[in-house]
Amino acid sequence: MHELRDAISDRYTIEREIGAGGMATVYLAHDVRHHRKVAIKVLRQDLAASVGADRFLREIDIAAQLQHPHVVGLLDSGEAGGQPFFVMPFISGETLRAVLIRKGKLPLDVAIPILRAIADALAYAHRNRVVHRDVKPENVLISEGHALVADFGIARAISDATGGAQTLTTAGMSLGTPAYMAPEQVTADPQLDHRADIYSWGIVAYELLTGAVPFSGNTAQVMAAHVTADPRDVSATRADVPPALRALIMRCLAKVPDQRPQHAEELVTVLDGLSGPLAAVAAAPRSRRNGIMAAITSLVAVAIAGWLLLHRHPQPVLNPEAIAVFPFRVSGDTAGLHGEAIVDLVEGAIPAQGTTHIISAQAAISAWKRAGGAAGAELSDSDAANVARRLGASTMIQGSMVGSRSAIQLTARSIDLSGHRPPQTATITGRADSGLTFMLAWRLTSRLLAQRAGEDPASSLDSIPLPALLAYLDGKQAMRRSDFDGAYQAFSKALQSDSTFALAAMNRLIASGFVFDLPAQGSDRRVAWVNRGQLSHRDRLLLKSIQSAAPDQLTSGREDLDSAIAAATELNDQPLAWFGVGDLYYHIGGQIDVPVPEAIAQARAAFRRTRELAPDFGPAISHQIDIALDMADT
Repeated sequence: MHELRDAISDRYTIEREIGAGGMATVYLAHDVRHHRKVAIKVLRQDLAASVGADRFLREIDIAAQLQHPHVVGLLDSGEAGGQPFFVMPFISGETLRAVLIRKGKLPLDVAIPILRAIADALAYAHRNRVVHRDVKPENVLISEGHALVADFGIARAISDATGGAQTLTTAGMSLGTPAYMAPEQVTADPQLDHRADIYSWGIVAYELLTGAVPFSGNTAQVMAAHVTADPRDVSATRADVPPALRALIMRCLAKVPDQRPQHAEELVTVLDGLSGPLAAVAAAPRSRRNGIMAAITSLVAVAIAGWLLLHRHPQPVLNPEAIAVFPFRVSGDTAGLHGEAIVDLVEGAIPAQGTTHIISAQAAISAWKRAGGAAGAELSDSDAANVARRLGASTMIQGSMVGSRSAIQLTARSIDLSGHRPPQTATITGRADSGLTFMLAWRLTSRLLAQRAGEDPASSLDSIPLPALLAYLDGKQAMRRSDFDGAYQAFSKALQSDSTFALAAMNRLIASGFVFDLPAQGSDRRVAWVNRGQLSHRDRLLLKSIQSAAPDQLTSGREDLDSAIAAATELNDQPLAWFGVGDLYYHIGGQIDVPVPEAIAQARAAFRRTRELAPDFGPAISHQIDIALDMADT
């Protein structure tokens, strides 16, 4: 404190401490030259040691350029005794947090102007390529009825000055506040952008209107909820929220950034467009010229957004041998059969020889559901084709299953996405029996594959007893739900029926890793390895990613990791393969001479790829949260 007073005595006179938070201590001071009150924030000593004063001050200079009616600007910055400080205008009033503590949920005519001011500030900052990263009521000041957003660029400056969150472990903090963190902040996604602020704005809006944030609990529970849980609809707590505002808030809370509003200007536009007297309260008066300029800006923003959406994710190269099979639509009396099982069946039945590549069932079903697919409904051909292309497939198969008490009919269509072959359709009818239906499904799809390839592929499941096959399919569906105990039991049942069933053994080996039933792993390794001739080329690669050599051969951690990386690289659409890579980097990277920062970065990348393919895969989510908590030291 004395060093700070001495270092700034020619410019500022410190009067008293007025606040302290996770990053800084705040002092009220008098600006000697300009005869005004200012607030001086001094970075915590432990954080300052991790950051480095010179680099932090260079990074914060970007935020210092922001000048906007709803932004608390930076007046000055410097360093005293190795601790960086920055100076802001002193805003008389209170924080939005203090308002919420006093009043609880706010009336609409109070909440909407505040939300509009925050959105306007975010829009301005984002246009200037500044992302806040810590939007929360504590960083919003209310003065003379106006809302101003403080601490723009501070979290980004700390992150950039340290080279990323990995070096912040010793600082004992995370960049962001758990209750308001976007999912991509929780998982430390290096591609994080301005849409994280839009998610945080949605949390703040939710709290202003309902009096509570959507997710509560301890730090780990809240962070997990941001990634996995759906918030309760805001209108379920407060019925008078205008439909347009309710829809906007729930869109802002989407887990995937692409599903949120893409620009903060959209938030302003919706708030300005609310009908009735609220619109007049929410919207500040504008001149006709300002309205025209806003329209032009909006049009330009739409054009830019369109360009970004087209260029952000380049279309993957289509594999001419890759086929995406999507869940069949089920209707009528089908004895409880589900369309997802057919995808598992086709993936598992591909023969060991040949080049046909069925996209991972878990990746295909996850992508299909994200695009709007659901039980009882197919995607349109155009929507399904877009999903298949994103997965890198050149062919897609969709179908239906219609049952009655006595018979069941299956129809499947194969569509060549390259346009080189016309669509092909096949239909097959048989007795209404669950086991027979799966056999019919395989024969049906094999017909389409035969038409495509000019030959009839023999199924690798032809010799598997029906009870074993049905139990295996139940296990695969349980795995997709992250119900690993249920999956383990189902695969065990399959192996009881056929003790040499390689697919069941390999998948029980995977499931047992999540329920820690270690005694079974040895036998499963032997069964899967000895009978690997049953497996398709892709399943043999997956097995090799789990065990890089025969069960009786000792391998090093480095060999295991290299084998897993090679398998995942070839099995690019298989989430389990990528999870295996991340798991090895996370748990043994430091033990095999991989530098810890590199091991963590590689683990994050592998878990991120896992969740691109299977967003709801529980172990990947829990590992991402573990890493985030480790890095934050919470």
